[in-house]
Amino acid sequence: QIAFIAIDEAHCISAWGHDFRPEYRGLRQLRDVFPDVAMHGYTATATQAVRDDIAVQLGLRDPAVLVGDFRRKNLQYHGGRRQLVLTRFPGFFDRFRGDSGIVYAITRREVEQTATALQQMGYAALPYHAGLTDQERTRHQNAFLAEQVDCMVATVAFGMGIDKSNVRYVIHIGMPKSLENYQQESGRAGRDGVEAECWLIYSPGDSMTWRRMMSDLPPEALKSAEQSLDAIEAYVTSVTCRHRPLVEHFGLTWNDGPCNACDVCLDQLETVADSQVIGQKILSCVLRVNEKFGAAHVANVLAGSSEQRIVDRGHHELSTWGLLKEFRKRDIRTWIDQLVGQGFLAKESEYH
Repeated sequence: QIAFIAIDEAHCISAWGHDFRPEYRGLRQLRDVFPDVAMHGYTATATQAVRDDIAVQLGLRDPAVLVGDFRRKNLQYHGGRRQLVLTRFPGFFDRFRGDSGIVYAITRREVEQTATALQQMGYAALPYHAGLTDQERTRHQNAFLAEQVDCMVATVAFGMGIDKSNVRYVIHIGMPKSLENYQQESGRAGRDGVEAECWLIYSPGDSMTWRRMMSDLPPEALKSAEQSLDAIEAYVTSVTCRHRPLVEHFGLTWNDGPCNACDVCLDQLETVADSQVIGQKILSCVLRVNEKFGAAHVANVLAGSSEQRIVDRGHHELSTWGLLKEFRKRDIRTWIDQLVGQGFLAKESEYH
């Protein structure tokens, strides 16, 4: 007497989804066993390719595909390099003292360190990660839901099925592994419709951390995971509206102009003078090293580094050596990432 089958987190059935789980493929048997039963798949984060794949994998017949609005107008998005932003966070948490929030980190160690730091600063914070016992995780989650603690510091394992409406901020102190993950995790803020803030703080090492963690994936899933990582890297280094690419990534058209709800559109970013000239100097240096070296090496050349590997390759004799020596190396590296995000440069091959 089964009349209806509902599959939640349906993106997990697709190898092109951000959380592919091969076991989900077995759900295809439901169509064979119950050929006349209505079958529905639900997910908050599926691109057009994933939506199509869900229909194929579940054997849906001429399905109606309903896509909601991915823009969350009450969320204000901010971003930046980790070393440039973290120093401002004591004041940030003071603004939200007593409010509920989630801080996401990539590794368990980062979760524990951050939770401890917040506790030492007088904030009611608890950690959540797979290294805790089931009882500890349940106790911490229940304390957060009951508002006995304000801040949950967690790996991305936290939040599935959590529908706490009054989360006022979601902070990523490491780059998520995909735009789908970021849409899902940041979307846990402001579900009551009240304004909330989402911060994405990254460092270049985040990408390498994820690539190491993904290295044992099967080839099909690995290819999809790497493409997702490339997309989120372009997003975090972008200096364009932060709402727009999230909406367009899921196949919708952005017609709203400036969102007036992100640090870019609110003109909160610090810009550098002569940005076009700086960009030209960077591109020139990439050409001078024959497009065979990564961002870190190019930044070192432009900064006028005399490191042995620079000298060994004769790059200290290039016309672009030291062209940007008046700037910090980490700033040059940020500008290189921005040029990649805007499509003026591309990272390819083993050394990116």
